Amino acid sequence: VRSHTGNLRAVHLVNMWQTRYDEAPNRARKAEISERIVSIIQESNGRFLKWEETGWVEVADEEARDKIAHYFRNQRRTKTDNNTNKQSTALKRNRSLTEIAV
Repeated sequence: VRSHTGNLRAVHLVNMWQTRYDEAPNRARKAEISERIVSIIQESNGRFLKWEETGWVEVADEEARDKIAHYFRNQRRTKTDNNTNKQSTALKRNRSLTEIAV
């Protein structure tokens, strides 16, 4: 499901808008940005679906907006985790080089 074209497009749009979302002064502005992405997807005949016992069903716009907001938070967390891991790796390398030099 994560590799579905629609999900990849949603993640791509979130990446394009991430800086504006992060710099938004309040929750209302963040909601507007999420709504804009939902509109972009819907204007190109994209839909937001969820699995239920009877199969895939389209969700309301509010739930779609919440899903996009979740993508924003998840992308931010992923970037933060990646930066932390890179810094940790760099520190370990520097420590190893110092130990070798001593």
